[in-house]
Amino acid sequence: KDLNSEFLVGRINLTLKGQLVVEKDGYSFEGEMGAQPDIWKLDSQDRDFFKEKLTRAAKWLLGDGADYKIHIVGTRKISDSGNY
Repeated sequence: KDLNSEFLVGRINLTLKGQLVVEKDGYSFEGEMGAQPDIWKLDSQDRDFFKEKLTRAAKWLLGDGADYKIHIVGTRKISDSGNY
């Protein structure tokens, strides 16, 4: 478990795009994966104790209680193949 990533990103949605080829003797995939924009909601949610305290501190510091859109830039190439 990568704690640094967990605190920076939280829960995000990923998009996987590419070409999947399925034939009688196997499969192959070539594509890329990227993240959709994430919304950091400063309201109370189902966070563990420590993350909830950090979020409440951010809400107190920022004062406005607005949600923040976080853009995760870039994609990663993904490829795989195999037999079944």
